Amino acid sequence: MAPFSQSAAPRRGAASPSSTRPQSSLPPFHPRLCASGYRSSRPQARRPRVPCRAVESKVFTKEADDSSAVPSAVVATLENKLHGESGAKTTDEKKSDELLTAAEAVEIVKNVRDSDFFTLPGELLRGQAFTLYVDKAKSAELNDCSSLKVLVAFNGWRLGQQEYELHPAEALTGLPNTDGCCWYAAQVEVPPEARQMNFCFCGDGEKWDNNEGDNYLIIVNDENLRRPIPDELAAKFDEEANAIWADKYGAALFFTVPEALKAGQPGAIYMNRKRSVTGLADKDPIVMYCGFNSWSSGNVESEMRRAPMPQYDDIDWWTAKVNVPDDAFDLSLAFSCAEKVVFDNNDDNDYTAKVESAAERTPRSIKAVQAQDLAGGKLELVQLDPRPNSNRRARWKEER
Repeated sequence: MAPFSQSAAPRRGAASPSSTRPQSSLPPFHPRLCASGYRSSRPQARRPRVPCRAVESKVFTKEADDSSAVPSAVVATLENKLHGESGAKTTDEKKSDELLTAAEAVEIVKNVRDSDFFTLPGELLRGQAFTLYVDKAKSAELNDCSSLKVLVAFNGWRLGQQEYELHPAEALTGLPNTDGCCWYAAQVEVPPEARQMNFCFCGDGEKWDNNEGDNYLIIVNDENLRRPIPDELAAKFDEEANAIWADKYGAALFFTVPEALKAGQPGAIYMNRKRSVTGLADKDPIVMYCGFNSWSSGNVESEMRRAPMPQYDDIDWWTAKVNVPDDAFDLSLAFSCAEKVVFDNNDDNDYTAKVESAAERTPRSIKAVQAQDLAGGKLELVQLDPRPNSNRRARWKEER
């Protein structure tokens, strides 16, 4: 979870223009869960280049069966704040139509207490609304502001720029403040054409939290990419993988079927954990992170399963099946253990694979040319405009 600014990008506390650099985002999780974001756009070492996180992928229930992880006093406080002493929910003119239950609030508070912002649902889908939460207390720019707004646009600030007023989350959705947090929230509409959401926050009309000039970014996914892949097709992928791996990929960490994924069609990814040099060789299961167009489309986190292929001391194939977006040009991959402690992401460079696409990729145009004197002549430095929906990570990989 996207171009450079057409003008100089602002820094903290500066006014934010309509076009600056965004942050990447994680692959999506269960739609009822919240995807949470952290301030820095620079990921921790050995983590995938997808610096936001999300909570564990399990469904909220009316009765929180794991609320023991939260002190009982906190649970009681949440119950009282959400339902009042009489058990009836309080009302407020700014509240949303669907209030959180106490069980949901307990689960959310437990998982986002270190986050700067999060969304409900956790996976943003085109054409569907969601609620954006931000912790005012964690922002040096916003913590003393009395009024907050969020500036939102899509597809690298090129689509549907809007401004939403943020309200205290306890009044809007029933999410209480604990552990020193001060949650504000707003309901946001996602256009059907959206592929990523770009946003920054404004306090009292003059103070800006824009992720140190990079702005924030969350990937917007296409619900069609969640469609199940037929068992017959998955079995066909496994059959083809069995036929080619020994001759072509015996020493490889991963490969795909088809060997060049095709835009708009399903595909399969195979990973030999015994070829991982970062500590995944004996981890079970393997978690795969994949995204397209340098993590700007179709991001997925999937628990891989052992492939129906020969297994040896140095061969242990795992697989996951994916739907490829119709506008995909490349695939980015990273892997981790189930606990998300050990990662293999090609020494922080991600693994990549080609995607065949009939669509023409937007060429990069020249933004500026600077001439410098060099050895009696002139050296021209060319600065390129970003591609639409590109991000800072993609720019770095293209220009290094």
